Amino acid sequence: MFKADNFRQSLELPSVTVLPEEKKEAEAEYKKLYSTEPVLNNLTVHKKEESRFAGIIGELVFQRLYPKAGRVSLIDPGCPYDFKYIYEKVDVKCKVRTNAPKLEYEGSFFAYQLDELKRLDVLLYFMSTTKKFDRVWLCGYMPTVGFMNHPRLQVWQEGEIDQSNGKKYHAKTYGLAYEHMYPINVNKIQKWL
Repeated sequence: MFKADNFRQSLELPSVTVLPEEKKEAEAEYKKLYSTEPVLNNLTVHKKEESRFAGIIGELVFQRLYPKAGRVSLIDPGCPYDFKYIYEKVDVKCKVRTNAPKLEYEGSFFAYQLDELKRLDVLLYFMSTTKKFDRVWLCGYMPTVGFMNHPRLQVWQEGEIDQSNGKKYHAKTYGLAYEHMYPINVNKIQKWL
């Protein structure tokens, strides 16, 4: 069980620059995957082009940082995780934000994803970017089981509004502040998460 205190020692989230070739590859992949509309599946909540593009950018940056990771999402788009890395199944969650993320911001996922993530014991790897898609912040990581059992887990119901930022939730969502996740050190990307 995780303690309620913070795992963080630093006040800033590390970030990496998105390479021009990654942006170009993301554009090509987006056109291939979402030629008609930006929808992942019949459960997609947000039909936003920028959300899908952020996901692709996040996966490409992860692939650069962890070159030994096998990208499953290209082979099977319906798979509930994006990478196989050593013995871990990793789901990259890259969110578009108006501004650079802060430690108190939440990493989140929709409740409909939980059954498969929990069953497969997937490692959640949270990133954020802005609409410029020129930088990706590495916000933190957490195994699904640890995320769901964390004492600071926030459960947002459909229609609920987060009073701290005015965000309205369009579906049941699980969230946890980055400050309660394991930090990612860019200068020492671990061979084992």
